[in-house]
Amino acid sequence: MKIKLSILAVLFFAHTAAQTAIPWKVIELMSKSRIDAMADLGHGVVLVGTRNTTPARIFKSEDYGLNWKQVSMLESAEKRSGITCLQSTGDGICYALNESSEFFRSTDNGGTWQRITKLSSGINTEGHALAYGICITKRGTILVSDANSSGGSIYRSTDRGLSFLKLKSFTSKGLYRFTLLKRQIIVNGWEGSVFRSKDDGLNWERLAEADKSPLYATESLGGNNYLQGTAAGNIYVGNARSKTFDFLAKPGGAADDFVYVGNGTILYSTYTDSQHVYSSHNNGNSWIDEGIVPTGQSKDWLDHVIRIEKKDSVVILGGTNKGFILRTMYALKDL
Repeated sequence: MKIKLSILAVLFFAHTAAQTAIPWKVIELMSKSRIDAMADLGHGVVLVGTRNTTPARIFKSEDYGLNWKQVSMLESAEKRSGITCLQSTGDGICYALNESSEFFRSTDNGGTWQRITKLSSGINTEGHALAYGICITKRGTILVSDANSSGGSIYRSTDRGLSFLKLKSFTSKGLYRFTLLKRQIIVNGWEGSVFRSKDDGLNWERLAEADKSPLYATESLGGNNYLQGTAAGNIYVGNARSKTFDFLAKPGGAADDFVYVGNGTILYSTYTDSQHVYSSHNNGNSWIDEGIVPTGQSKDWLDHVIRIEKKDSVVILGGTNKGFILRTMYALKDL
C-alpha cells in the first residue's frame, strides 16, 4: 500500500526533553480510519489496527514505525468489527480484540489470525465498544475487560487465549483498560474508579475513586505509582498501596491517553475542547501545551500512544482518530 508522508514532517529529528515543540513525523495510514490499537512485537516490529470507517485492518511496520503495509484483516462475525486492542507476547503470538468483544489469536506475528470466541454477551448502551482491553500478565495469563454498561467483567485465560473463564463482575459499569504495576494489576472504567488485583487477575477490589467521570487514560510511572486521567480533564497520581488519589493538574480537555517516555517525561492526549497534546517533564506535576496533532485534519487527536525502547533512544508511536501514525524519538542520554 502506498504511504503518504506529510510535508510538515519530511525531515525527522531526535527529540530531547529540553524542547517544547514535538517534532512529529506524520504518516497517513488509512484516511479517516481511527487507530486505537497498537502493539510492539519486539525488534522494531509493530502492529496497528483500524476502527471506523474502514475497520478490522491490520498494518505492520518492521522498522520502528517508519514504513507500513497492510498484512491482514480480522474476519468478524459481528456488525461492529473495529479493532480496539492488540497485544503481543514477543514470541510470534499476538492477540486482538474488536468492538464486539471478539477475541483473535495469531501465531505468526500478525500475518494470519484465528477467531477464538466472542467473550461478552452484554450491551454498551452508550454506543461505546463492548471491549477495549487485553492484558498479558507477568505470569503469561491473559485478561480481557468487558465494557457491558450494566457491569463489566474480566475474562481470564491461562492457556494462551484458547479458552477463558468469566470472573464475577465487581463494578456497576463497564471496564476499560489494564495497567501493569510492580506486583499488581489495575483496571479502570466508566464508574470512575480504579480496581486492583494482587493475584494475577483472579480476584479484584476497588482501589481508588477519581471524580466520578469515566476513566480512560492511565499509565504506570514505574514501581507502584501510576497516572490516571478522567473524562472531566483532571489528572491524578495514584499508588497501588493507597486507596486515594492526589490531584495533579487539569491542563486541557478530556483525557484520552498517556505514554511515559522516561525519567519523568510524559506525553498526554485529549479528545475534547482543543484536543491538544501536552508534555510533562516532572512526572505530571506541570504540563506544556504542545498544540494539535499536525495531520491537517479537523478535530483529529492522538487516540493511542506507545513507547518502544531502542539501544540509545525511545521511539514514541501514536495513532490518530483520522487514520494517521505520528512518530517521534527521544535520545536516552537526554532523558
